[in-house]
Amino acid sequence: MGYNVLDFRRRRASGAFSPARLFASGEEGAWYDPSDLSTLFQDSLGTTPVTTAGQPVGLMLDKSQGLTLGAQAITNGTFATATDWTLTTGAAISGGQLEFSPGSTGEARQSLTLDAGKTYIITFDIVRRAGAISVRLLGGTTNNFTTVGATGSYAYHVVPNAGNNELIIVATNTSVDADIDNISVREIPGNHATQATSAARPTYQYEWDGVGPLGDELVTNGDGNSIIGWSSGNSANLSSVSGRLRVTNNGAGFGNASQSFTTVVGDTYKITVSAFAGSSASQRWRIGTSVGGSSIYDSGSEASDINYSFTFIATATETYVTFYANTSNTTAYAEYDNISVKDIPVGSRLHFLAFDGVDDSMLTGTITPGVDKAQVFAGVRGLRSATSLIVEFSSNTNDNNGSFTTYRAGPAGWGHNSRGTSPDVLSVSSGFVAPTTNVLTGIGDISGPLTRISADGNVLASSTGSQGTGNFLTYPLYIGARAGTSLYFNGNMYGLITRFGPNLTDAQIADTEAYVATKTGVTL
Repeated sequence: MGYNVLDFRRRRASGAFSPARLFASGEEGAWYDPSDLSTLFQDSLGTTPVTTAGQPVGLMLDKSQGLTLGAQAITNGTFATATDWTLTTGAAISGGQLEFSPGSTGEARQSLTLDAGKTYIITFDIVRRAGAISVRLLGGTTNNFTTVGATGSYAYHVVPNAGNNELIIVATNTSVDADIDNISVREIPGNHATQATSAARPTYQYEWDGVGPLGDELVTNGDGNSIIGWSSGNSANLSSVSGRLRVTNNGAGFGNASQSFTTVVGDTYKITVSAFAGSSASQRWRIGTSVGGSSIYDSGSEASDINYSFTFIATATETYVTFYANTSNTTAYAEYDNISVKDIPVGSRLHFLAFDGVDDSMLTGTITPGVDKAQVFAGVRGLRSATSLIVEFSSNTNDNNGSFTTYRAGPAGWGHNSRGTSPDVLSVSSGFVAPTTNVLTGIGDISGPLTRISADGNVLASSTGSQGTGNFLTYPLYIGARAGTSLYFNGNMYGLITRFGPNLTDAQIADTEAYVATKTGVTL
């Protein structure tokens, strides 16, 4: 079925809808959900989960295939019998465990069938150890994915190299004395996104959704009706004047009022402040981990009255706010009001990946769609007025047949290009000045032909220009940059769904847009 442009504004309740429906017939693609922390890891091997705001994301699991593990690729991973493994001197199976004994660099090997480019979760337990063991995939290019020297349970998300067909566990030297158990190798289906370079990883963040309740007030007398709870610094006189906290210099410049409160490291807090320059002709305030500290935020010197409202991440168990009469004039003052700091509870959060616009990006393994139709749904906040990539199938749609890209188009637009053997380039250049938060829908139908870009359920541009012929071909999916090297996206990604498959109905498009909107904080 084709698309009906007249029905795009229709919205269904999205509470019961899951994007998993879009992949129910085995369609290729990906569904990334930053609000599901179980799918985010700080490193590309998935050994360290993301647990709090500000942490890097090196692996983001694709939920489109349900994250259901595939069949076990290892035989006798519990070492119940002394079979199925090829052992060398120094390695033995005894008592339901693989044992390494000092004196030789023992090895245990087993052949297995793996598909290069797919992701496998490899888990094992080190029950007892002295020294370190290395776990590798052999055949083709060796994948030496870990060396471990401590007891514990381990899990790695590993993409085999071409030709990898054997698992080997080896003692790293002749003094190793260790017991290994419960080795498992199972595929985790999907097109998972990774970033191997630590400095180029986006960070997980969250913000207030603007609707849900906030936590308890952490500031005492932030309404300016009393100075109780505030401490004077640099000889300042503190007073309450007409419902404002007044900070007056008293024989010295740059007097201040400060207050501390208990915070949880890594949690995000919403702060509001009304700042008035007063007679000092300059107001300034800071957030940090000590009186006058600015490690979290510094407003800078401001000569005008300003209302502030934003979120910050706590970096210590005690956080300070400090407000100045920001001048050397020894009798000048500044005033502050509506000072509030509140935690953002779990149910009131919008979760996202923050891309810095400098070097952050992710990519998948190669995807082979085998079809000529694709749909993209993205919840994003664009922070920069420059062309940048949200998602691109292939390293460059300008050059590669069977590809597409969804992108920030110049200073105030969005775009979606789709290409068979020739490109159809489609964008709007106005109406979306940064910062702008939108739910984007990009549609590419090579044989239709049809290219379409929508924002918040409204069609921005649509084209039936020729895209040539053929299907979408075999490429990685690049997220946040062109080929991971240019056109870096500066902004927030609240969710991303890419699907290769038959055209969706108007109702399916509406449901998917509504779902992404709830993750993005956009009202359709």
